[in-house]
Amino acid sequence: MSDSIPKLSTLLWRGWRRKCPQCGQGALFRRWITLHDHCPVCGLKYLENQGDLWGYLLLVDRGLFIWARPRTAPGHLLTQPA
Repeated sequence: MSDSIPKLSTLLWRGWRRKCPQCGQGALFRRWITLHDHCPVCGLKYLENQGDLWGYLLLVDRGLFIWARPRTAPGHLLTQPA
């Protein structure tokens, strides 16, 4: 196993293809979001980091509210008495 870290572009390409970040051949997931324990080709142990979910939670919890708010504000301004 090599200890060298691949270039960022290589890592991003492997991530886009859902392959092992170290060898680029083994699959990361069994199904859509079920992570393998390790790479079947090179044996790299994948660590599932629960902290990576904060971005998705922020998008669902706050992002949709912020997106919808400007669309409701003009209707609110039109209904106020003159």
